[in-house]
Amino acid sequence: MSSSSITIPETERDAKLRVTAYHGLDLNKKVISFQPGVHERYRIRPIISSSFPKTHLSPDLGPWLKHLPPEILVKIFLNLDIASIFTLRQTNGALRAFVTSIPEYGVLSTDALDAYLAIHRTNLAPWLTLHQVHRALISEWCTMCGAYGGFLFLPTAMRCCLRCICDKHTFQVLSLNLACRMTNFGIPKLQTPVPTWTTIPGWYGKLENTYQKKVRYVSFQHAFEAALETKGPAQVKMLIDEVAREAHRKTFEEDKARACVAIPTYEADRKKAYWGLSCRGCAMKMPRLNATGRSLRSGCKLPDGVDTVYEREEFEKHVEGCENAKWLWEKSEGGKKCVRHLEGRFSVNGGFFESRMIADGEWGY
Repeated sequence: MSSSSITIPETERDAKLRVTAYHGLDLNKKVISFQPGVHERYRIRPIISSSFPKTHLSPDLGPWLKHLPPEILVKIFLNLDIASIFTLRQTNGALRAFVTSIPEYGVLSTDALDAYLAIHRTNLAPWLTLHQVHRALISEWCTMCGAYGGFLFLPTAMRCCLRCICDKHTFQVLSLNLACRMTNFGIPKLQTPVPTWTTIPGWYGKLENTYQKKVRYVSFQHAFEAALETKGPAQVKMLIDEVAREAHRKTFEEDKARACVAIPTYEADRKKAYWGLSCRGCAMKMPRLNATGRSLRSGCKLPDGVDTVYEREEFEKHVEGCENAKWLWEKSEGGKKCVRHLEGRFSVNGGFFESRMIADGEWGY
């Protein structure tokens, strides 16, 4: 029997997660995201995550790198910025194969492909190391509040949750003009010590407003650190007050969302990545709405638990106390039967947003 025909039996734990949990895709659409199918259409994944056949490899890594042990090379590459790794990978076949073989690079280029592309397209690749991003991927918790964090704040590679992105000033971003006033630097000089990044056109924020124009920003944290080197504490405090007033702008929340991307959590012991988990049982509390869903977008409060995102062990504890989730698991007869027809439209759509609406009863399976 060939190895490709061997299937690993599903554990009861995995089956229960399959029946009772779903990933809220609607949350991903509030930050940097890419259209479904774009990775496959342009064959992005195999290009950045695979090496050439051995027959096409160059004989060695080069006159200097070939003398170093592989363990030392891996440590060097982990502390290189992602732009340099990308460039080295294109140098020759041997370097491409070596970079591809680094486990941390494999996790980023396969399990967190959206994050990898977002880092490059925002021009932050020269500022972030592979180690920084991988450290965020193997974490689970928001660095600010300790809840499950399903997002990466790109300028500082901090893992965070959507609530903190919207509410915390740590993730505040500034226009280049305001950052220049804070630091007394001109724009060319500012870009040397401070990471500047370019927004990606798309839909952002709680209401998924459209932004087509590319704008350059600086994170408040980086601008603040640079300002301390050029101004006194009193002047910096005045500038912080100015930034606080800036926070009341209508697009403030969307600006921060344009600096974030959704990421999974990678479990090194299982060699598997998983996304934040939402409860199908709690989603059944959602009222049946018309196809446009305008009553939700008008600001009505979601039922308790609908917008909560869990880590695996957290979710398993939640299911023990969720009557709807336990009912779905019972009806599935231990995961043997499909129970999607018993769910609400909310969880079937991976969360509520109009572009993926499926009318009640139109399940398509």
